Amino acid sequence: MERIRISTLAKSLGTSTTTVYKHMKRLDARLSAHITKEGGVTFITTEGAGILKASIQATTVNPALPVAVPVPVPVPAAVDLAPVVNRLESMEKAFLIMAEEIRSLKQESAALRMRLEPPPLPQDFFKSIKSVEVWKPEMPADPLAGMSFIEKVWVKVFEPQRMRKFSS
Repeated sequence: MERIRISTLAKSLGTSTTTVYKHMKRLDARLSAHITKEGGVTFITTEGAGILKASIQATTVNPALPVAVPVPVPVPAAVDLAPVVNRLESMEKAFLIMAEEIRSLKQESAALRMRLEPPPLPQDFFKSIKSVEVWKPEMPADPLAGMSFIEKVWVKVFEPQRMRKFSS
């Protein structure tokens, strides 16, 4: 009894493995004796493959061959194109008039822009600016300045309030 992998069977039938598994689920009672699983791979016997193949082919819809139906080609009726041509000519004239108007508006805009521009600054304009120094507060004198070593130690240990630079 020869065994076939489900993926190999699906490829030979031209369907997906999902389709094969769905048909196996429908035919579970008839195929249970023909199906084995080994190491995560499902195998089916050749007899079971025949049953499964018949089930898949019975439910698969085969498209019918296309039938060539002659389609009558309508004969175009005579159409008077004079109104269409006149309409196109009037549209062309309108476009040319609009293009000329846009051109004149661009020229007018450029002239107005030139009138509104500020005059150029003289070369020595930025040289005449003087730099200003930023105000800095005076630093108070160090209260321990001018004291001897012993006096500094005495103030640091016994009178630390005298070491304040700002009176509060």
